[in-house]
Amino acid sequence: MARITTGSQARRSSGRESKMSGARVSARLPLIGWVALLMAAASVVVLPAGWPAVVLAGVATVGLAADRRLGWLPAGLLVAIALPYGRGADVTPWAVAGYPIRPPDMVIGVALVGATVGLVRDRARIRDRLAVPGATAFVVASGVLLLVGAAALLGGTLADFAMRDVLRDARWWAFYAAAPLAVLSGTSRASVARGLLLGATALAIVVVATAVGPVIEGGLKFSALTYDRGTLRMQFGNSIFLVPAVGYATWALLRHAVRWRVGWLALLFSAQVLTLTRTSLLVTIVVVLLVGAAQVLGGRRRRNWSLPSWRASAAVALALVVGFVGGIGVSRLGTPRTWTVAGSSSSSTPENPFDRITFGDEQSDITVIIGSVASGGRFATYLNAMRVISDAPLLGNGFGQLVDVRFAYNESRAHTIGKQPGVDNAYLTVALKAGAVGVAALGALLLLPLVAAARRVRRIPRGWFVAGWLGILALSVTQSFAVGGYGPFGVALLAALPFIGYARTSRSAAISQR
Repeated sequence: MARITTGSQARRSSGRESKMSGARVSARLPLIGWVALLMAAASVVVLPAGWPAVVLAGVATVGLAADRRLGWLPAGLLVAIALPYGRGADVTPWAVAGYPIRPPDMVIGVALVGATVGLVRDRARIRDRLAVPGATAFVVASGVLLLVGAAALLGGTLADFAMRDVLRDARWWAFYAAAPLAVLSGTSRASVARGLLLGATALAIVVVATAVGPVIEGGLKFSALTYDRGTLRMQFGNSIFLVPAVGYATWALLRHAVRWRVGWLALLFSAQVLTLTRTSLLVTIVVVLLVGAAQVLGGRRRRNWSLPSWRASAAVALALVVGFVGGIGVSRLGTPRTWTVAGSSSSSTPENPFDRITFGDEQSDITVIIGSVASGGRFATYLNAMRVISDAPLLGNGFGQLVDVRFAYNESRAHTIGKQPGVDNAYLTVALKAGAVGVAALGALLLLPLVAAARRVRRIPRGWFVAGWLGILALSVTQSFAVGGYGPFGVALLAALPFIGYARTSRSAAISQR
C-alpha cells in the first residue's frame, strides 16, 4: 500500500532538508573564507588597488566569521591584519566618487555589522558579560570616547573642513566602537588572540613574499618603492600588530621549545625587520625581554623561582638571529639597485637595509637623523601640531583639521600636498581634533587594560599580553597607527581583551540551559 504523506509531514521533511542544506553550507564557509583571503592577498600583491581585493576581503570575512573559533570581530581582525594597508599600500587607492575604498573598509564594516546583529539577537546576556571585572568601566570609557568623536564630527562639519578629511577622521574614530562591541557581544579572548596571531602570520608571509618577488607596476612592491623613493621599506599600517604577535610567539616558545615555533617567531621577526623601522625593532626586542621577565616572575609566584630552560632561551635567541639575518637578506635580495618612478627622469639609490638599521651609512648616521628630525622631520611636525592645538586646546578643532608636514611632498604621500591629517603621535593627533577632552578619553581607554593587569594579573591572558600592550602604547607616541587608517579597530579589540569572557554567574548558567 502506498504511504500517504500529510501536508504537515511534508513541511517537516522540507524543513529538515533545508536545515541540513544550511548546515552543509555553513560548514563550507570557513574554507571559502580562507580561499577568498588567499585570492585577496594575491590581488593586493600583484595588482593595483581595486574592487577585486575589496570584494574578496568581504567574502573572506563572512566566510571566516562562520568558524566557531573566530566569530565576526576576530575574523575581521584576522583579515584586516593579513592584507597590508597604509603607507606604501595606499599610493594608488581605488576611489569611488572621489572617496577611496580599500579592503579594510569592507572587512571592518562587515565585522561591525555582523557583531551588532549578533548582539541584538543575544542581548539577554549583556548583564552577565558586564559582570567580568572592569568590563562596565571599560564600556563606559569607550562610550565617552565615541561621544567625544561625535562632537568633533559636528565641529569639523561646522568649520567647513573638506568633507573628505572630515569623513576620514570620523572613520578611524568610529572603529573604536569595536571595543564595547567586543565586550557586549560575548567575543572570547581565545578568538581575538587567534585572529591576531593568524592575521600577523599571514601578514608576515605576504610581506616576505612581496619583498623577494618581482616589481610589478601597480603592485604592492612597486607602491612601496615609490612611497619610500626606492628603499624597500615594507612598513604598513598593520605592521604594528607584529609586536604583540612576536610577544605571544616568544611566550609559547619559552613554555615549550619546538622547532616550528622557532620558525614561526623567526618569520614574524623577519617581517618586522623588513619594515626597516628602528623604533619598532627596539620596542619588539624589549617586548621579548618583558615576556621573558614575566616567565621568571610567574615562576616566583608559583614558588618555583627559576629562569626559562637554557634550551627555550637559546631557541628564542636563535629565532631572533635567524629572523634578523633573514629579514636583512630578503631586503637586500629584493631591493633594486636604483629606482626611477614612471613618468620621472630622476632616480634614487636605496639605503642599505643593514646600514639603515645600525646607523651605518651617511643617510642613516645618528647625527644626521637627529638634525633632520629636529629641523624638518618628526619633531618639527609636533611643533606645528602644538601651534594648531593652541587655538582650541580644550575641545580641539574638529574632524578634518590638517597640519603642516614638510615630508608630504607628493601625491604618493598626501592627498593635500604639504599637509597630513595628523602627526606621528597619537595624543597630539587626537588633541588636534578633540583637544584635551579627547586625549583624556583615549588615554582612559588605553590605560584601563594596564589597570586591570595591576589588579588582577591572573585574569590577563598569560604573560604575553601585558608586554605586547606596553609595546603598542610605547609606539603610539612615535607612530600614528592608533589614530589613523584602520589601526584603531585592532587596537580597540586588543584593549578589550582583559574585559571579555563569559562571567560564570547563576543567571548565566540558567540562560545557558534554555
